[in-house]
Amino acid sequence: MKIYPPAHEPDALADGEGLLFWYGATHIARAENSRRYRLENRLDQLPGARAFVGRDLSERALEGIDRVLVVRPFVDGPARRQLDALRRRGCRLWADYDDLLFDGELEQFPNASRFWQRMRLRRRLPVYRQGLDAFDAFTCSTEPIAEALRRLRPGVPVHVVPNVPSARWIANGWERYGTSAWSEGGPRVLRYFPGSPSHDEDFATVSATLAALLHQHPELSLEIVGYLRFDARPFPSERISHRPRVPHSELPELLLSTWLNLIPLAPTPYSLARSNIKELEASAFDVPSVTGSPQDFRDRIEQALRDGR
Repeated sequence: MKIYPPAHEPDALADGEGLLFWYGATHIARAENSRRYRLENRLDQLPGARAFVGRDLSERALEGIDRVLVVRPFVDGPARRQLDALRRRGCRLWADYDDLLFDGELEQFPNASRFWQRMRLRRRLPVYRQGLDAFDAFTCSTEPIAEALRRLRPGVPVHVVPNVPSARWIANGWERYGTSAWSEGGPRVLRYFPGSPSHDEDFATVSATLAALLHQHPELSLEIVGYLRFDARPFPSERISHRPRVPHSELPELLLSTWLNLIPLAPTPYSLARSNIKELEASAFDVPSVTGSPQDFRDRIEQALRDGR
């Protein structure tokens, strides 16, 4: 069992006392993974900290609070007024990002080719960018996000706090499902776990390569777990399946029976700034991952077929 040490928090947050994590996303349910990785997992290592999920901070939530860390802040008018009120009462304001929400060209964002998503991005991207000036310091999940923050807010402290799987989640997964791990001679199931509705372009970069590999190697099958729009017609119909996302607590059961975990990434700044949390989660259950270019996918999968895994 591989247990990852918790990510190091900046000294200004380290004990958690007087710290409130505020998650006020307008689509909280759709951002479940961000809430888990950037709030819940971090609270495990900051026992003195508290959390508030919702658009409107309550007075009770702010009792004893002198620092507020806003997760994925969307600083529209109502949020700006709340942040101004927090500053007037002496709170230090931090922001946290696990995606490159505030930087880049419109065309580089997930699903930007779709009309309604493009219109939504056109409205939201300036709000994300302009909202950076509301904060005294930042945490983020990857170095590319940190580089963008340093460029846009020079002189403001930026700290990289990587996403890491919860030790409790890993231990519970092995305890509940550990007897079903993949072993030599088992089914060679490739699995892709998109996690959120923003990975269509990522999968599209390797779809043709994967379809060709499944036609060439009848021992391979592909299962997609979670949100994804893709064309299944090029794949052998009897060896591709698409199932709804599963609760995070049940994800280890699928990981343990996975031959290779797929992590395609479109060659855009947004996708390349994502964290490696999906690779770490798979590795915790002894599942190797495949990422990179279409040729990297082909080479790695064919090598695994020759080597057994």
